[in-house]
Amino acid sequence: PDTCIFPAFPYTIDDVPSENWTVEEVFQWTLLKSHQATDEKFDNTEQMLRQQLEEGVQLILNLQKAPLGDTSIENQNPNAAAVEKMNHKGTAKTLPVSKPKAAASSLTIVVTIVAGEHEGTTHELTITPKKEALLGRSRGKKFKKGNGVSLYKDVEVSTTHGTFKMVDGKPFFVDTGSTNGTKIVMSNGSELDLDPDDPYALSTGTVLKCGATVMEITIR
Repeated sequence: PDTCIFPAFPYTIDDVPSENWTVEEVFQWTLLKSHQATDEKFDNTEQMLRQQLEEGVQLILNLQKAPLGDTSIENQNPNAAAVEKMNHKGTAKTLPVSKPKAAASSLTIVVTIVAGEHEGTTHELTITPKKEALLGRSRGKKFKKGNGVSLYKDVEVSTTHGTFKMVDGKPFFVDTGSTNGTKIVMSNGSELDLDPDDPYALSTGTVLKCGATVMEITIR
């Protein structure tokens, strides 16, 4: 640090304040030490950034020098190259690459009514990416057995309460804006409100409550 900011300061930064120093001299010495620490930190940071910049520039230069379109086995995957060389010698074989499992084309949802006006009834529904199964108080064709679930005796259920649908091979239930809403009954007995139009992922054992009707879900 440049001590010229305090021309009358009679000591150096390396001196240690003593009882003979005035309050002003101690204050000036403290400021000078602070300036010194700040300058050192700045210098270290500048040096580190310069080093990172040089490394980045060198990396870019190396990439520019690398040949384009090199599709050799060694450049794609060194391990694959080693296996390929072994194959030519007859000492090893390339293992087949497993393909990701395709999403199911259809799912069967079994809805078992465990409480409410329709207790004891079961509905078996088949859904696909293009075919949903409706649930509601309606007794229309789309709610009849095999196509949907009609809870016509439950006055707390909306005409079209919700729908079972398939997304990416997985089953979901969506409350389509029902009046009284849909709840998920947890294993401890607590209930979770579903947000309208927000798909809820189903699994075997899921318990839905629509109006006064409680349903247990089984996925096949």
